[in-house]
Amino acid sequence: MTIDFNDPEVKALLDQKILEANKAIEEKRNELLHENKSLKEKFKDIDLDEYVRLRQEAAEAQERLRQAEEEKLKKSGDFEAIKKRLQDDFQAQVKVKDERIATLYRNLEQKLVDAELTAAISAEKGIPQILLPLLKNRVKVTEVEGQFITEVIGEDGQRMYGQDGKPAGLGDLVKSFKANEIYGRCFESPMAGGSGSRTVSTGALDGIKNPWSKENWNVTEQFRLMKSNPEQASALKAQVNA
Repeated sequence: MTIDFNDPEVKALLDQKILEANKAIEEKRNELLHENKSLKEKFKDIDLDEYVRLRQEAAEAQERLRQAEEEKLKKSGDFEAIKKRLQDDFQAQVKVKDERIATLYRNLEQKLVDAELTAAISAEKGIPQILLPLLKNRVKVTEVEGQFITEVIGEDGQRMYGQDGKPAGLGDLVKSFKANEIYGRCFESPMAGGSGSRTVSTGALDGIKNPWSKENWNVTEQFRLMKSNPEQASALKAQVNA
């Protein structure tokens, strides 16, 4: 179907539609102008360009703050890691030094105890090689005002005291072992002649391996001889010490 735009009815209808459209457009234009006027009135004291600039600066400042916080966290994390590593290294060094000090202290303690006990045993004519390991368990070293001293410990683990009520010394400890029926065999017996005493001649020792000699040292044999033949044991010890 072809529309004849020259037809008066068609022309009138088109004019009507155009008028209606123009009217709607005019009404919308007036509405927007009114809204624009209201907005201008509402924000008349606000510089829009300044507002946009401030918004942009605020966004940039927020970004810089975020970056600064991130950098701070990164640096903080590195610092904590370094701090922990330094602390671990320090603790490791302290541990090594503590172990070294403990080792030196044990060596000092051993040398001090060995030296003083050996002197006390020898004073009572005992055998240090046998008695020393037994007596060391009854001695401990303490530090008093920068000085290392030895203390005698009783069988109950407490400090040992003599009959006079004073702390026992190493000499008291050695004498208590000398008076013991078993350990007393580790001390040299008097070999003086006279009634009831026996001596062993030097010739009688020929061919006997001396368990007190350096080349034939034998603790088991020493104990056996001191129990079964104390005179011969004393003679053999005297032979080594001659």
